Amino acid sequence: SPFYQLSAGIPTALRQLTFPNTNPGQYPAVVAGQEVLSSAPAFEIDRNAGRPARIFQWSLGLQRQITNTLMVEASYVGNRGVWWQAQTSPDNATNPATLAAAGFNLASQADENELAQSIGQWLGKDPRVKLPYPNFPTTATVAQSFKPFPQFTSSLTPLWAPLGKNWYDSLQVKLTKRYSHGLDVQSSFTWQRALDIGAENSYPLGAAFGGGPSAPLNNVFNYSSMKFLSRDDRPLQLVIAPSYTTPKWSGNKYVSAFVHDWRVAAVLRYQSGALIQIPSTTNGLTTLLGVGTYAVRVPGTNPFLVDPNCHCFDPTTQLLLNPAAFTQAPIGQFSPSTPFYNDFRWMRQPSENLSIGRVFGFGKNEHYNLEVRAEFTNILNRHYYSAPSPATANSLNAATTCSAGSATAGSATPCQAGAILTGGYGFVQTAAGAGATPRAGQFVARFRF
Repeated sequence: SPFYQLSAGIPTALRQLTFPNTNPGQYPAVVAGQEVLSSAPAFEIDRNAGRPARIFQWSLGLQRQITNTLMVEASYVGNRGVWWQAQTSPDNATNPATLAAAGFNLASQADENELAQSIGQWLGKDPRVKLPYPNFPTTATVAQSFKPFPQFTSSLTPLWAPLGKNWYDSLQVKLTKRYSHGLDVQSSFTWQRALDIGAENSYPLGAAFGGGPSAPLNNVFNYSSMKFLSRDDRPLQLVIAPSYTTPKWSGNKYVSAFVHDWRVAAVLRYQSGALIQIPSTTNGLTTLLGVGTYAVRVPGTNPFLVDPNCHCFDPTTQLLLNPAAFTQAPIGQFSPSTPFYNDFRWMRQPSENLSIGRVFGFGKNEHYNLEVRAEFTNILNRHYYSAPSPATANSLNAATTCSAGSATAGSATPCQAGAILTGGYGFVQTAAGAGATPRAGQFVARFRF
């Protein structure tokens, strides 16, 4: 759809500024003849967008046959990747060095207050404060005037910047029991570690293991130091896939005809819980620089009030996370913490599926056959809760609320008897669904001729 038709003339509500005039598009906008700050263009595409990622993968394995039907295999599998699509430094974030060169100290509460106030209040009063261009609106903040592109209020984060990197190392052990006496088993155990810098959806684990965008960067002005645990990291994984075929009976031939050759199979997966992102901080960096940071992890303090794997956690009455495990970052400083810690994980969520079936043959040379099969997912009907959200329940400033009455601050069970939790730091939402579907089964019959 065209933005406008030239046959109707140039719209009077849009024109380019005399200075700065670096944008070939329709920004900034004009309202009633007065220059105003504009939000970002709909898209800002990185100049290197579309560059394919480079991946270097290798493995070294050993196999040993223990018996005629039993084999063990162990492998080291590694991966290094660069040029992945990544979260990167916003183009319109103010570098602290820029403010320091102008004489502002981010560790000073007075300077922070001044930067957050309108530039009109300080023009002519503070020599450090100047208009970035003549018609810059005086209602904008002093911090806005120091942005690389002060005419835009947003961060101008480029799309598809190929700056992501990843590291993957694992020990993978596989046990294979070949078919004998009606039984065969395949089992694999993986001990691994996944790290990245800004990379998104870049691991062999993929979306099936909770893959998704990496956590926001901590200090975008020190990109090379942002090597953290990947959101997809699962240190331990165990998969067992047994299959058993029932034998013939030596007794009654009719009973034997019915019970033999049934195939029972299962796929059982057990793995470490998903990482929980630590809370953000409110030390003013977002207002001053256009980028934020994380809270500071308190050494030696358990980040959980209740063990999510203890089978004793009641999300309607108990808060899960411990706010004392984190503190706000010092004023004007980036946090030394990382977005993820190996001991800060959500509950383990096994996957257990089972199937049973058989093919009945009829006619000469079994020209006709009937296949019947029953398949069950989440066979033990395990119930999982959704992890606390970093955007809401994982905020240190989130107020604890109950369905009735007031909440008791600092208590693991803050609501009065009969009331349930409705919010707070460490609150786990149960009304929006669980992390796994309930037990389900389907029956299939297929006749071939």
